[in-house]
Amino acid sequence: MAKQSTLSRCPISTLPFELMAEIFVLTLPTLGTSPGSSEAPLLLGSVCTVWRKIALATPSLWAALCVRNIDTTSVVPLTGLWLSRARGYPLSIAVETANRIDLLETICRYSTQWQDVVLSVPLGVALSQLPIHGALPLLKKLEIRSEDFHQIEPVDEHLLPLTVFRDAPLLREVQLRITGQVHPNMILLPWEQLTRFTGSFLSTAESLYILFHASSLSECTLLDCWGGLEVSEEAKLLPLLKNLRLGGDSISAVVQRLTLPNLEFLEVSPAGDSEGRTHFALETLRLLVLRSMCPLREVHLRAVRFPVEPLLRCLGTIHTLEILEISRLWDAAIVKGLHTSGRILPRLRSLIFSNPKIFPIPYDDMISLLFSRSRAQGNGGSVQLERFAFTTNLHTPLPDVLILDRFKAVARKGIHIHLGPPEDSWV
Repeated sequence: MAKQSTLSRCPISTLPFELMAEIFVLTLPTLGTSPGSSEAPLLLGSVCTVWRKIALATPSLWAALCVRNIDTTSVVPLTGLWLSRARGYPLSIAVETANRIDLLETICRYSTQWQDVVLSVPLGVALSQLPIHGALPLLKKLEIRSEDFHQIEPVDEHLLPLTVFRDAPLLREVQLRITGQVHPNMILLPWEQLTRFTGSFLSTAESLYILFHASSLSECTLLDCWGGLEVSEEAKLLPLLKNLRLGGDSISAVVQRLTLPNLEFLEVSPAGDSEGRTHFALETLRLLVLRSMCPLREVHLRAVRFPVEPLLRCLGTIHTLEILEISRLWDAAIVKGLHTSGRILPRLRSLIFSNPKIFPIPYDDMISLLFSRSRAQGNGGSVQLERFAFTTNLHTPLPDVLILDRFKAVARKGIHIHLGPPEDSWV
């Protein structure tokens, strides 16, 4: 009692109720709290009677919940009590469970309040036993995960499609991480209204199914695409897509089927062999740019060794490019090929080489490249390079003093240079 009396006289306890409630909300964990946790909001309610009253009277404190494989009998009633305290407030929920249907039933009773939901459940459970009835009027963001690589039994092919997310008028962002166990057409979504999509472990056919049905996408990420596909039909026009990230061994087959007139950002992470070589055909990327006539501003080429000549030929078609990152620099010819200012990548402002796989490191070629791009060319010529990064690993030896002095001389011309490990630049 003495402790609670002391707390009630603390300056913070004299603040208006509404201000105290706002302060309490700022103490919430970013990813939500689990029932039984010693974090806010439960922790706040245990401090004193005044704080408990404020916590219980503030629905937004209870609007985020994270339940991950809690295998206790109390988790279901605690979850129900927690969500009831949110009253009608929009909910952000993350749940991970393999077999607690009773937990899913409790959470689904509040489905009309769902705003941001992550469901990590076996697909068989999701397709057959997700007890949602009626519309999802507040749902804006949905993530479905089923990443149990140890699951041997395939999803029952006789299961009916998951239809409960079809009536979600505000749904705009979806992530599917379903390890290739089920075709996306088994999860019926309002594809045409989605603006952001992330998928992983999808075949070429599944990736194209999504792209062809989600015609309003502005951002799309497809990771670990697999399985080639013979292309015979015309490319699909996606006029709103601006950001595209692709990874896996079937990127070429996907790219061939697309026309993207407003593409601004592209990240490509093809699968490679043991030596880092890839079968990704850079010609398909070059043709995408020519076919789309897109204002491509930023390109990231990651993880593999692209053939040098096709790479430079492809980059030579992207006249609007301002930011270029090439990971695993493996050939000095790439640096030399980017040297000729004004004839290739005339709008380039930022050039990044990361995780290099080359020895000796072509410092002289880099310095020559930087000097050639250290000043703008008039009459519609090239712009000045503003940023250059060559990010090494911790075991890369420090260049000699003369090399570093030459880089510093370039930096004085107005180019921001990072040379060395990510946390520390030698220049």
